[in-house]
Amino acid sequence: MKLFHLKFFKISNVDKFRLKSVLFIAFLWALVDFIVVLLREDESEVVKHTKNLWVRESLIFLLSLIMGYLLVYKLKKILRSYPLWVNFLLKSVILLGSALLISFVIQFATSYIITGHPAAEAIKHIMQYALHKNWLLQKVLYWLIIFFITQLLLIINEKYSPGVFADILLGRYIRPKIEKRIVMFIDLKD
Repeated sequence: MKLFHLKFFKISNVDKFRLKSVLFIAFLWALVDFIVVLLREDESEVVKHTKNLWVRESLIFLLSLIMGYLLVYKLKKILRSYPLWVNFLLKSVILLGSALLISFVIQFATSYIITGHPAAEAIKHIMQYALHKNWLLQKVLYWLIIFFITQLLLIINEKYSPGVFADILLGRYIRPKIEKRIVMFIDLKD
């Protein structure tokens, strides 16, 4: 059984770091959405009901996992050759489109599945809500801020090497300690 475990589930350290990043993104975005929903003044009582709120946050978490995967794995490879500002802008636009689609899906799921409205009425309700209360503008700003912070954290964490940025934030380097390290230099060209 141990051979099976080692052969088929061996994950490189880079992939472990990327998976941790995807999970961090999903937890962060779900947590931010949870806090925003609880603090929102005009939110209906349907969403504030505990069961409905957990269904919403579970859906947000799953969709955030998909978006985190796109951000960490796919978009990083596709946009690697572009300058940083273009890379940042293109990722934000792609993620913003995805986030708006997710927002509509969540609003539809809330109205159709949880509340029990017919599909046509649910879509009509979403359109009225989006146009009447500046919902679309609020969502765009909300998601852009989240994407900016997320991308910034990923870039900083990548720049300082995986795990070091978290150690800086936690204050590990305030009181330095002596560690034994082995450094190896290899001349690959000759």
